[in-house]
Parts: sequence; structure tokens; C-alpha cells
Amino acid sequence: MISLKLAFRALFKTPFVTAIAVLSLALGIGANAAIFSLFDQIRLQSLPVQDLKTLDQQARERVFLDRMISTLTAAFGALATLLAAIGLYGVLAYTVAQRTREIGLRMALGAAGGKVRGMVLKQVGIMILIGGAVGIAGALALGRGAQSLLFEMEGSDPLVFAVSAVLLAAVALGAGYVPARRASRVDPMKALRYE
Repeated sequence: MISLKLAFRALFKTPFVTAIAVLSLALGIGANAAIFSLFDQIRLQSLPVQDLKTLDQQARERVFLDRMISTLTAAFGALATLLAAIGLYGVLAYTVAQRTREIGLRMALGAAGGKVRGMVLKQVGIMILIGGAVGIAGALALGRGAQSLLFEMEGSDPLVFAVSAVLLAAVALGAGYVPARRASRVDPMKALRYE
């Protein structure tokens, strides 16, 4: 009790220091109370949680549209390649049928089956070169046009162009091999009578 009396006497001896101490304590307690009441309202009270999902589910949902678009693009690319092969096969089969007399005459004059196959496959090679040049030029132009839509990607990747060109050339040669083989097996006598 005596120490409490001495403390009050010390406070009244220096009123300015006492006022600053009381004011500091009041501001500290008031600010502390305001901060903790705000924290209690924000953090400690139960917040409504809607549509709770794991991180994996959220990541799958975020990339679903991108994956679907890339899958559809790959499927349409495969379909376009198949249609190109069917179209090339049709054109070459028609060309070989139109040239049956010429092929029969060549075979009658001594041309080997390999030479006839080479003649038809040379025609396929010319188609591949022309189509490849036009296709690569178009892809470069579209890649430059789409450059602003691609994030951290190049519109013209040389590896993609090379793989695409080799793959399409292999498909074209495969589609052209059947008519070339059929042309090399033409019986010269039947071909000369063919109309």
C-alpha cells in the first residue's frame, strides 16, 4: 500500500510526463481493442464456404477448356490428314486410270515395274513439293498473325514445321504407293486394249 502512495506522488510531481504516459496507454489500449475486434469479425467468426474443392479439382477445371481445345485441334488435324490422304489417293488412282494405255505401252516396250512405280511416285513427289511449299508459307503467315495470341510461345517453330512436313510427306507417299503398285502390275496387252 505504501508503494502505491509513492507511485501516485511521483505521478503528480511530473504532470506532463504523466499525461503523455496515460495518453500513450489509452491510445495503445484503444488501438489494440479496435484491431482485435476487427480481427475477430474477419477471422475468428465462421465465414461461409461455398463450393469447396481440392486444389487438384480446381486446377483440372481451370485447364479443362484448354485441354478440350487442344484435343479437338489434334482430332481435326488427324481428320484433315486422313482426308488429304484419301484425296491424294483418289487423284492418283484417277491419273493412273487415265494413263493406263501409256503405262501399258511403256511396259510393252520393256519398261520395268520399278520404273513405272518411280514414274507415278515422281508425280507424288512433285505434288508433295508444291503442296509443302504452299502449306509452309501459309503456316508461317498464320503463325505471325497469331503471335499476339500465344503466351510465351513462338508462332513459327521449325521443329513442328519439319515434323509436320515429314509426316504429311510419308502419308502422301503411302497414299500414292497403292496406285503406283497397281500401275506397275498392268498387263501390257490388256492396257493396250483398254478404253
